[in-house]
Amino acid sequence: MLIAVILFFLFPIVINFGIMGWLGIPLDMATSLIAAVALGIAVDDTIHYMAHFNRELKRTYDEKEAMRNALIVVGMPITRTTGALSLGFLIL
Repeated sequence: MLIAVILFFLFPIVINFGIMGWLGIPLDMATSLIAAVALGIAVDDTIHYMAHFNRELKRTYDEKEAMRNALIVVGMPITRTTGALSLGFLIL
């Protein structure tokens, strides 16, 4: 569970700076702000997932089933909103 939360926080930042480094984009004030926005998106997604996971855990009392149900219900909306926001920032 802790690993999933850490991945939600670190994955967007690692991907962002990894792509920037691979493409040779310099790190300046504007590009640094992108990491803060990516972290904000990751925190928002994590809160949505954890809230639904906690509801499911209280309902089922089974961690694996709660994880599965939370991913089924919240996984697609999280993926879509993150993708839409990422595309929006790529346009900028």
